[in-house]
Amino acid sequence: MNMKLQSILGNRCFVLCGFIYFFVLMLLAPALRAQSNGSSLEQQAQAAMQAARFDRAVRLYSHLRESHPEELRYSLQMVKAYFGLGQNEQAQRLLEDILLADTDYVPALEIKADMLYGKQQWLESAEVYSQISQKQPNHLQAYKQLMSIAEQLDDSILLEQAGREYRAARYRSQLVRHVSSADAFGSKVIEGLNEGLVRYV
Repeated sequence: MNMKLQSILGNRCFVLCGFIYFFVLMLLAPALRAQSNGSSLEQQAQAAMQAARFDRAVRLYSHLRESHPEELRYSLQMVKAYFGLGQNEQAQRLLEDILLADTDYVPALEIKADMLYGKQQWLESAEVYSQISQKQPNHLQAYKQLMSIAEQLDDSILLEQAGREYRAARYRSQLVRHVSSADAFGSKVIEGLNEGLVRYV
């Protein structure tokens, strides 16, 4: 009698677990589909950018912005696509919107600085490159551009300062690479020693 009761309870538990699993799966399915669709859409947008199909890239990144408004990188890609289409005013407006949302978003600052530099607006571009270097002290390109601007302005003080900061940033970057290489080598050595110890034991 007890075994029969256990069997009935076991079957009911199995069925109940099945219902719970199905219910959870139904709840998660839309989110999983949305994530999959978003990833696929992003891949299509990236492919469109690489193929210089900027009109298609704008449409795809626009969809991604609607579903992920917090992701500024989609807006930034739209800026690049607009520039690719020659729609510079739209690109600049969207770029300013991005920087209103996040004044310290370095990828957007890079585009703004390069744009100002291209227009030979030396003081304005120097200000933005300086902002970039403050946010990313190892940003070598920002220091290079500041040195170039200093030469254009015949500003020996800015040239000396930017050159000094460039050399310091380059040294830090090289040091980080050396430390990373040493860490990787040390990890391999430790891993080899562990394998040898395991074989010995």
